[in-house]
Amino acid sequence: MTLRTLLTSLLLWLSCYSYAQQAGDTARENIPVYYIDGTPADGMTGVTEHYNEDSEDYSYEILLYPDSAAVSVPVTIDQKSWNALTDDAAFHYIRQETARDEAPAEVPGTGAWDALMSFLDREGRWIIWILAGGIIIFVLYKILSHLNLGRKDILRPAAAADPVTAQPGEDIETLLARSLAERRITDAVSYMYQHIILLMQQRNIIKIRQETTNSEILRMTRSLPYHNDLRKLINRFEYVYFGEYPVSDEQFDHYRHTYQTLKQQLS
Repeated sequence: MTLRTLLTSLLLWLSCYSYAQQAGDTARENIPVYYIDGTPADGMTGVTEHYNEDSEDYSYEILLYPDSAAVSVPVTIDQKSWNALTDDAAFHYIRQETARDEAPAEVPGTGAWDALMSFLDREGRWIIWILAGGIIIFVLYKILSHLNLGRKDILRPAAAADPVTAQPGEDIETLLARSLAERRITDAVSYMYQHIILLMQQRNIIKIRQETTNSEILRMTRSLPYHNDLRKLINRFEYVYFGEYPVSDEQFDHYRHTYQTLKQQLS
């Protein structure tokens, strides 16, 4: 026999032996196992159930598997003996474990409070964040509005110090006519705005202080019937005078028409 043939035979025998061992282990694992009080520490007991169709009864085969032995000792008992055996206290821990495993999960509370808490844990957190963000934005808006950032104080000519005695309206109208004749559109827009503000002062519609802004004027006059026209006049004035945007002839005609409408209502 050659060395190659000997090695081949040896490998074949080892493969067959390994397969037989695995098959035996699988068969042993598939047998239900119960640990019984009094079983040796190095052994275990397997139970196989058999059904007799003629007697319509069950019998159970108990197999003892000591770890140090290669063979098992089958013992067959009838149903009555099996019941007596399994009623022994040694089996109680198995039944307790099974009962605990099969117990239904506790149903969570379904009351109004539980529903509210569940909602807050899920969608509610987004609502809270949205509300918090809205409050922060509102507070910032109020702070910026109070500071009037981006707004400039209204312009008033020197003659406006005493509008009752100095007749500031006539002076501004003269300046307005001159700026229109010289095509100084930006100055004309400013004079129209100042004239309307002074007319409202003369009629005690508004009271102007040094720190008064256009946004405050609009708030003071929001209940008046010509509030929308006044808002257009002020917005266009800021757009042209502070923003230095060019004004077309058509835009200026609209602005002049708004000025004339307000002037008639305040005259």
